[in-house]
Amino acid sequence: MRNQDVFPRSSPMALWLGIAALTLFVPLSGAAPPLQDDPPSATPTEYLSTPVDPSATPSDLPTATVTSTTEPTEAPTPAAAAPASHPGEPYASAPQCEDHDSRTYHGLWDSARGCHYDHHHGDDPHTVDDVFGTDYYDWAGGSISYPWQTVNPQTGCLENDCKHTGYVWLVRRDQRCYSAFTNGCVVAFRALVHAMASSHDTSVRYHSAWLEAKVCREDAPQVCGIFRSGGWQDTGDLLIDRRRVIDYPNNFNRFKLHFLQAGNARFGTWYSMSPGGEEKRGGLWGVTVELGDMWGPLDPADPHRMQFFCDDPDTNCSWNGSRYQPHVIGVQFPPRFRSIVDPDRNNIAIYDGFADRWGVPAAGCTTVSRDCIPLVIENVPIRYQYQGRFDYREYDVLFDGETSGWIQFPD
Repeated sequence: MRNQDVFPRSSPMALWLGIAALTLFVPLSGAAPPLQDDPPSATPTEYLSTPVDPSATPSDLPTATVTSTTEPTEAPTPAAAAPASHPGEPYASAPQCEDHDSRTYHGLWDSARGCHYDHHHGDDPHTVDDVFGTDYYDWAGGSISYPWQTVNPQTGCLENDCKHTGYVWLVRRDQRCYSAFTNGCVVAFRALVHAMASSHDTSVRYHSAWLEAKVCREDAPQVCGIFRSGGWQDTGDLLIDRRRVIDYPNNFNRFKLHFLQAGNARFGTWYSMSPGGEEKRGGLWGVTVELGDMWGPLDPADPHRMQFFCDDPDTNCSWNGSRYQPHVIGVQFPPRFRSIVDPDRNNIAIYDGFADRWGVPAAGCTTVSRDCIPLVIENVPIRYQYQGRFDYREYDVLFDGETSGWIQFPD
């Protein structure tokens, strides 16, 4: 698993022009603060903030008490009453949920059970079941993780076992048909990405993902099709303050852009896509995710080291990996794949089969596995590139505008 350095190393303008020329998924303007040739001098501690101490709205719900039914001979130490759960809207004193299914979607708040989790999984994928159907849940075996999850090559630990909290659904529907850089648009999608807002994931090249997108011609918005597939996205090199800190060969302009002194250290943009073959130039789809509140700054000298913006990340820390943006959702048809997905050459892709983890159509598959991932394309015009950029969402529960304190850092 190697990558290549193909970015110009001179000026900021040359950097971005090189990106635009070498990749079909063009990074959008305004993706990050302007890069400075002479960044101000600062140390990582200058970017650390003190922990937030929110004043959450107190609950009007009665406090549960324990009543003794016998007369004790000695005064016992009173047992703490377990917080009562109350289904409905979230409230500050709600208890943490007692159990958790690692294969089932949940947000931070469980309104049915009246309890909260210590992590979130973004948007609810079921809100677009009417657009994309429910086949995905059967293929994946649930609504969180899938058979093509990544695995740590040193420890053998699976992604869902060791880094479960990194799975985030990004879902939108009924979007305007518009793209700033391509002739096709994305009007609805659901994408499951793996992107922990910490050095746990910024130092890793490949992350699993799944994408279903309804794409349309921008010149004829009524002409639309559906694209479905997943695999391992290549997130490429790690750049901090425009300097390449982790450099893989054969990378082809995929990179994670973070800042320390030359921009906002609390966010990062991962220009990622399915490579279309291990260490290849590009495949059929890509999900570029932007993380809006990193747990801590990245250390250029040791990018694997974990740091925190909050003095105590376990207590009401608002920099907690709760804001995500689907920065770019993209579908395209590189020439080497066109004869496969459009065998009759009518410029309409129709395909119902499988792809391997790298995004290459795979033959001989009968069941879903790491290298037999559903690839389903329904009536998509192939002479178009489809791209959309979408808004941030906050997945923390806020009381009076402050964090609930429910999200905990995944040790």
